[in-house]
Amino acid sequence: MPVKKYHCPRCGGVKIYEYDDSFDCLKCKLEFEKEDCDEFDDEDIIAVEEKMAFLDAFHKEE
Repeated sequence: MPVKKYHCPRCGGVKIYEYDDSFDCLKCKLEFEKEDCDEFDDEDIIAVEEKMAFLDAFHKEE
């Protein structure tokens, strides 16, 4: 099976630092989950930091 090359869904950058399940874009400094990039179109993907901020908003309301 070929190795998938990831790119930043936000800025389109290809300079990334890969982890097992995610990668950081070295240009816009955001982290994205590889599973999201495999499943969704670029415009539908949000960064890990954005997901955490969304969840924090609900946690603070409780």
